[in-house]
Amino acid sequence: MNFLRKIFEETGKFVEKGKPLSWAYPVWEAADTIFFSTNKQTSKGPHIRDNMDIKRTMFFCSDSTNSLLLVWSI
Repeated sequence: MNFLRKIFEETGKFVEKGKPLSWAYPVWEAADTIFFSTNKQTSKGPHIRDNMDIKRTMFFCSDSTNSLLLVWSI
């Protein structure tokens, strides 16, 4: 993992603000987050405020699962 961490640190210099590949920063950050999670933890649980938030959350979970199953079956 140190090898991969080193690659991300070196390529991060090219996607900083004002650099040639600054447009690719969101993609670089997403990949970095997938491979290396943050060491920060919340002190409380996630906040779901009402029933509509729960429905919206469950919709996105089921929708992404259905999409994965559809792609997998092709």
